[in-house]
Amino acid sequence: IVFVIDSLEDNWHQALLYARRVVRRAIRVNPNIVFQVFYHKINSNYRFDGSYSGDGINALHGEDISDAYVKELQASLDEDLYRNGCRVAITWHCTSIYDHSVFDCFSRLLQQLSVVHPHGQCVEQLLDSLVSNCRMERAYLFDIVSKVYLASDSGFGGGDSVLSYELMSDMLDVIIDTSCIYGIGPPRNGKNDSRVASPRDAAVIQQGAGPASL
Repeated sequence: IVFVIDSLEDNWHQALLYARRVVRRAIRVNPNIVFQVFYHKINSNYRFDGSYSGDGINALHGEDISDAYVKELQASLDEDLYRNGCRVAITWHCTSIYDHSVFDCFSRLLQQLSVVHPHGQCVEQLLDSLVSNCRMERAYLFDIVSKVYLASDSGFGGGDSVLSYELMSDMLDVIIDTSCIYGIGPPRNGKNDSRVASPRDAAVIQQGAGPASL
């Protein structure tokens, strides 16, 4: 369950109360449900650096604040649930409309739940081999339409990796736009490949008309 809290709303107490009710009802049905809280619409001054999960936000309403703010919200919800006999782990993320943090959070969530494939580690090793042998910066297995990456190489992490992800996400928009123009109808030779290169020696390869892209 992904619960979204709007950072622009002043009445966050009501959001926490509603989140408590949702969690209590959900664990009665399935105690193994995974809970994620997205603290959304954080300020554009905040820069996603790949280490935001569970660590709070760096900016809110244009002012720098400490990580203690979101930790306070998390502690308040955890304490409330504990008093009501609910012991459940909740992971907090900070997301923004100004970057790709939402897509990255959902990508990590899908990989955590093993929804994408049961052999995630094997796919990661294959992507590592691709990066090593082809001298690439990063490798992602994307779902083109949703921009959710189903897997990535083990080198993901840090600011450079996030910039690479944002670059690839933007290039996917180019793939979608060009596919709308040139990708309609059956391919002539049984294949429908698309390649997009960038000045940073990155490339997006769309193989056929399938839902995934590397």
